[in-house]
Formats: sequence, structure tokens, C-alpha cells
Amino acid sequence: LAHVKLAHYYRPDEERGEDTNIGVSPHTDWGAITILLQDSVGGLEVFDQSSDEWIKVMPTPDAFVVNLGDLLARWTNDRYKSTKHRVISPPIGVHRYSIPFFSQGYPDYMVKVIPSCVVEGEQAKYPPIRAEDYLKTKFESTYRMIR
Repeated sequence: LAHVKLAHYYRPDEERGEDTNIGVSPHTDWGAITILLQDSVGGLEVFDQSSDEWIKVMPTPDAFVVNLGDLLARWTNDRYKSTKHRVISPPIGVHRYSIPFFSQGYPDYMVKVIPSCVVEGEQAKYPPIRAEDYLKTKFESTYRMIR
């Protein structure tokens, strides 16, 4: 499972309060890996757990940003954490574009904690699950209020 999205962020000319600064609220991606191509405007921020601060990801020409997702964290028994991030809206009247590629793995693949990611004497934190079933539970828990 994989998909590409063209994301367009734009802040209208009128300010509507502090909340309009957030283009996308803080979140982690559900899949394994997200590869992002940004434009030159910027706005992506990642959360640094050690300092409890948001860090700006400065756009770099001809470079990709790689975010680890929740599925990869599960696969590695949380050895690698998913990247909590958000998007700040661009300045008033400026358009921002980004193109994320989301990779969730083959739908029938059985995602099991990688044995080398389990500390000796401990057990895997997560039971095996098909990649498709995992994503389905994420969608259902996120969108259940819409039904």
C-alpha cells in the first residue's frame, strides 16, 4: 500500500485567530515511511521529545525529508519512534506545496516485531498483524466519529 498526495497550504488574507497558523495539527504518520518533497516556503516542524520543543525543518533544494511512521515503530518494537510533526501555514497570501509519498507495505504482509529489536529477556510489545488490517484499525479509530 502506498500513495502520493499533493498538499497545498494557503492562509487567506484575513486572520481568524491563532488557530489559522496551523496547516496540519500535530500527528504521526500511520505507515512505515513517508518521503516528502517540500517547496522553498517551509512550514514543516518536528517535535523534539528531549527538549519538548518544535523544530523547523528548513527546506533544502533537491532534498527529501524522511519521516518514520507508526507501523515502522511497531515493526521495530519502538526502537525507532514515529516522527511527530505538524505544518505551520505559510504567511498570508503565500501558497505552499509539498508532495508526500506514504509507504505502508504490502497489504498481506504479516508485520511482526523484528527479532533483533527485542531486548534479551523481554517480549515483543505488539502481536503480529497484517499491514492492511493495521491500517484499517487506524482509519476506523480516526474516522469513527464521522460515521
